[in-house]
Amino acid sequence: MQSTFSHLVKRSLNLKQSTVGDPLEVLPVKNSKNAKNCIEVHLADRELQELINFDKFPNLECLWLNNNKLEKIEGLDTNFRLRELYLQNNKLNTLQGSLINLVHLRTLDMRNNEIRDLDKALETLKDFKQLYQLDMSENPVAEEPNYRLRVIIAVPSLHVLDSHVVTTEEKTKAKLWYNTEVKGIEPPKKAKKAGAWQTSQSEKILDKEAKNIKEKIIQQGIDKENAEKNEIIDRFSKWHGLSKAPISQYLVDNKAKLAALPITEWEKNYLLPLFKAYDKEKKGNLKYADAQNLYKDLVDDKGCIGMIPHVSLEEFYEKLKLSNTNPKENAIHWNDFRIRINDLKWGKADEQKTQDRINNYYKEANKLILSGKSAQAPELLNKASRLENAMSK
Repeated sequence: MQSTFSHLVKRSLNLKQSTVGDPLEVLPVKNSKNAKNCIEVHLADRELQELINFDKFPNLECLWLNNNKLEKIEGLDTNFRLRELYLQNNKLNTLQGSLINLVHLRTLDMRNNEIRDLDKALETLKDFKQLYQLDMSENPVAEEPNYRLRVIIAVPSLHVLDSHVVTTEEKTKAKLWYNTEVKGIEPPKKAKKAGAWQTSQSEKILDKEAKNIKEKIIQQGIDKENAEKNEIIDRFSKWHGLSKAPISQYLVDNKAKLAALPITEWEKNYLLPLFKAYDKEKKGNLKYADAQNLYKDLVDDKGCIGMIPHVSLEEFYEKLKLSNTNPKENAIHWNDFRIRINDLKWGKADEQKTQDRINNYYKEANKLILSGKSAQAPELLNKASRLENAMSK
């Protein structure tokens, strides 16, 4: 209400007005009923400096204010139902204002602003108990010492920080840092053995029993691991119709060479689902007629490895030794395919397309989480993380 009044005063005094963001402008039918029912508003790329009339949108859940000129977050005091707020690429220099009332936020993007003083920012963010995704990269606060550890400690609900998944290892590292560097708690030290201590006979017996139990547990782990390996080999053999899993002599003879290839054996595992999609007979074979579609999938990086073949379709056929004239070369088995793609020239996928794909994965994951389908989100987050790692190489 106050911002609306200030806006009218400026008009009456014929002063130069700031560019004002009014959500009523984007409604197809501008009335109070539509305003109350509206849950998403897009006001991006408008050079906005002020916000008004958001008190008429009490059920707003998603708000896009990115790519404007906002210096502070004001005018949203009554929009406590907001779940997603996108403020990237503005001129924000503080988190004070309306943000303290938006404690139900799950996504907050403040990338590329002018926010300083991390301690002050965390004083506000620590009350956001449901915050799932936060981005403060490209702000001065992101350059402060132990930035990521401090944010993880202050906002324990975070799953994604600055487009990177918060791992269990990071949470453990953050707790250790907080206890030692902030609280000053010394980590527990191993007790030293007294030089004059004499072990009794009963203690020796107990020690021996403990060692036997430990060795037994270790052996059980080894047996379990071997059993799992044998099970995988059995499944592998059945899928290929072989008595045992094949061992490629090519891999043995060219171990050093393969280690230097741009596409790793691990990355090839992500291409297997693409290969299987065209194996209609489920025999582990790709026919000449389907190779073109697989080629398109690889060029589009549908395997999400950040690498694509830099060869023409004809070269692709040639390197895979596929031909539509020779029946013997009309199909290729996965084992041969996995080896022959080493002879293809591979390079990084287009950086801008990859970044767009990463952003879309994060956006889709957020929508799944907000719609109660969080079990499907990790797959998308893993793809995004995989592509980010590929871009950083």
